Amino acid sequence: MSEKQLLKLSMELEKAENSARIRQFEKAAKQYKNLIKLAQKVNPGIINDLTFLSLLYTVNHDISRRQDPLITGSLHSLDTLQKDLAYSTITMALPGGFFGEINTKRVFDETRGIVLMDRGKRERDPALLLPAIKRFLEIGKEQLFFGRYVGIIERRISGTRAALECEAESHIIRAAEIADENPSGAIPHYMLAVRAYRAARRSDCETKYRNVLIGLKKVGKCWFCGRLVQGANHFRLLNSSISQYFVNLLHENKEDLRVYKDSAVVACIPCSAAIEQEAHKVAKQYHEWTVRQFEAVRNDIRKLAEAINRLSQGGKR
Repeated sequence: MSEKQLLKLSMELEKAENSARIRQFEKAAKQYKNLIKLAQKVNPGIINDLTFLSLLYTVNHDISRRQDPLITGSLHSLDTLQKDLAYSTITMALPGGFFGEINTKRVFDETRGIVLMDRGKRERDPALLLPAIKRFLEIGKEQLFFGRYVGIIERRISGTRAALECEAESHIIRAAEIADENPSGAIPHYMLAVRAYRAARRSDCETKYRNVLIGLKKVGKCWFCGRLVQGANHFRLLNSSISQYFVNLLHENKEDLRVYKDSAVVACIPCSAAIEQEAHKVAKQYHEWTVRQFEAVRNDIRKLAEAINRLSQGGKR
């Protein structure tokens, strides 16, 4: 290698760094990418860092254009790079105005956590969320660099809170898988999810799944078959008329009166479905009868109109 080539490499590196410093990320990404060819001849040892910076600034450029780097794929491209690179401390610019030296492991912990969090939520797979939790816990109380710019987070958040959200989501997935068949088994998972969301300060999700939990704990005794049913999604309240006699019976049998608001009775899903189907059958029969009656009346009117027309024609003669 010649001193001229070394000097050129040094000058080009300085230009690329200055572009990143002033947040011209698209330009910086191209500069670092072009420097890879020059570094192959002059200083191959920095090629990995140049590749990292080129991909990082592609992510930053997407963010500067208000594009989700998870959707564009740039964050995934940066994340897949870590399997081929050794961690190193380099100078870089990151979203939020950061510029300085940082170890690439810190960045890769975050990109891998976000990518796994996204896949785990989309594929409904708790096994993908567990390693995401570990990555976020490595970051701890530090704020995520990319969190507020990706759709699955969209706000400033620490690594610890991101881990708590992943933990909550893993319990939600497990609960949803068994809630229909085993409401009692799903309740502990929803309780853990609500607790994790509270710790993560996600009051919206905490409230949402607390309501799901309340519905899952509800119990009703079917008025038609007498079965005791757990889970609000397993029974319906049907409007009815409950006289004082039946209210007294409920008191005598020590049955729960809370579900009989607005003069409604409990019907388990099989019974309510059977009632609904029978009601549709009767309604269809009545509709068909009504149509036949309407056709008969229309025929009578047509015959009467024809008779009147004949009479009027005869009178003219």
